[in-house]
Amino acid sequence: MRVFVCEFSQETNSFCPVISTREDFGEWDGGGTKKEVHGFIDVMLENGFEVIRGPMYRAQASGPVKQEVVDQFLEESIQQLREIGKADAVCVELHGSTQSTESDNVCGDIVSALREAAGGVPVAASCDLHANITKKLYENADFISSYQTYPHRDAYETGRRSAELCVRKLKGEAVFSACVKVPMIVPASGYTTEGGAFGEVVKKARALVAEGKIFDYSLCVVQPWLDVYECDSAVLVYAADQEVAVQCAQELGQGMAACCDDMHPQVSTVDEIIERARAKKEDKPVIVSDFSDSPNAGAAGDNVDILAGLLERGSDLKGAVIVNDVLATDAAFACGVGGTAKFRIGGTLAPHYSKPVEVEGTVRSLHDGKYVLGGPMMRGVEVDVGRAAVITVGKVDVLLCHAMCITGDIQLYRHFGIEPAFYQVVVVKANTSFKAVYSVVSEDIVSCDTGCASTADLASLPWKHLPKEGMYPFISLTNYCAKDHTLQRSL
Repeated sequence: MRVFVCEFSQETNSFCPVISTREDFGEWDGGGTKKEVHGFIDVMLENGFEVIRGPMYRAQASGPVKQEVVDQFLEESIQQLREIGKADAVCVELHGSTQSTESDNVCGDIVSALREAAGGVPVAASCDLHANITKKLYENADFISSYQTYPHRDAYETGRRSAELCVRKLKGEAVFSACVKVPMIVPASGYTTEGGAFGEVVKKARALVAEGKIFDYSLCVVQPWLDVYECDSAVLVYAADQEVAVQCAQELGQGMAACCDDMHPQVSTVDEIIERARAKKEDKPVIVSDFSDSPNAGAAGDNVDILAGLLERGSDLKGAVIVNDVLATDAAFACGVGGTAKFRIGGTLAPHYSKPVEVEGTVRSLHDGKYVLGGPMMRGVEVDVGRAAVITVGKVDVLLCHAMCITGDIQLYRHFGIEPAFYQVVVVKANTSFKAVYSVVSEDIVSCDTGCASTADLASLPWKHLPKEGMYPFISLTNYCAKDHTLQRSL
């Protein structure tokens, strides 16, 4: 038996003006850690199946994907399926929340096209915890497993879980699924699987698996900056019994709806952060999550509000800040190491979200932008932020680059000579992923909402397509009933 394995992964932020093109996609092999595709492959080989590797497209989160990129991926995949002659199953790694310049439902389109091209064989998909489980995706992917951790640590395990469900079917075992939609969007900076109200729902789900009541679960808290016509959070459950699958999915879905008000971050102003850093007695930094400008969430990464505040009102504090800015980076290269010049920083990619600052800075170092991730996700993978420069402005070191990525990885600073432990304020443009490593440097972590494309103030965004009339936070979920939002399948 032969299994076709492929990948198309990109997280879309509809409010980011930067379109993802073919040049933004590449094949990431996982480096020193295994990812979802490796989970697929290992499970299938362990069960005696032949694996055929198809196209692998992966890109940093950004604005919508240019449709021709999706078309090219499908053309290559379908052509390869035809050349194979017969595949017995398809395993596809997705993000789950991908929009193109022409389609609101890229992941649904992909699984539908792959299923048809392969002749209706079982399709297993892996997704991020922030996936949008549309009806089309659910009906065309027999098995969907999403990350069960946030911060994410279980990419490989997620691929294995999805593939193991697929193997059950290939071996003739009865599997039943249930999907409960929860009409809510909540900011990704406001919750974790490791504690809080949402963490309690996760504990219940894990217990159901541990007890042997269900095979697998996924709690998908949809990426909240996806402006599409069909958008929901969702619970997926797979079990040996249809009634059990439905019952457990509804229980978990009801629990997710009940904790929506608790899934919001506590935010601090720039002035509050400055005073907090000044008042610290221990020699550890305040780690600031500038989550609304997180490239991991599809924002542009060019906001400098916190930098401006440090320079204007916190000049006594040693700070580290990172900014996406091609022009300022190139100006630093033109100036040269040790040179001092005037720089205009910020607001170049999404000027409607950020005002630039004009400063005088000294170029400390210049770099080609290539570095290796420290993990825990994608440990050992080499990434490239393009040309990069560190300039010192007063007591603040500013890391300028062409295109920062995987912003929660501490190597993004360390590789370029900035050791976060030696600063009083460190700005990280990430939602929650960074906590897995930065909490070792300092447990003093605060959030600041600078009002960019991945803001926590979801109601303030210029929605055009999202069905706000039936979705939290635009309505209350007090009267939500999971039974009214349930889909089910016999697989």
